[in-house]
Amino acid sequence: MKDIIKLWQQVNRKYFNGALDADVAYFAKRARRPDPEHKRNITLGYCQDVEGEVRIRINPIIGHPIVPVWIAKAILLHEALHIIHREAEINGVFLHHTPAFKRAEARYSILKRYGIWWSYNRKRVRRYLSWAD
Repeated sequence: MKDIIKLWQQVNRKYFNGALDADVAYFAKRARRPDPEHKRNITLGYCQDVEGEVRIRINPIIGHPIVPVWIAKAILLHEALHIIHREAEINGVFLHHTPAFKRAEARYSILKRYGIWWSYNRKRVRRYLSWAD
């Protein structure tokens, strides 16, 4: 299992000069989208504000040896961007990934590479989901 706190500290230092404050941990259990049309998707991470405390939770499958460390860092970076670019209602639509968020995300090559890696490896990773229970 990867040390997710150590990886968070590395991401925070490298990309944000250590300025972000968040409680980072693995999920207690796998998170799945309850919506049947999204049943094939898995949640790899999420960021939430709970009474002023920012929490980043990462799916335990990311700790599996088949997932490269740089992928775990990319997921942490994506979630960190949510600390800076919060969800917003724009033109009556609630957006989790706002245009500002997407512009910020586009600046990081690691996130572009992550998208390519995930598209080729998601089925392989899903085979190990029972490991994350």
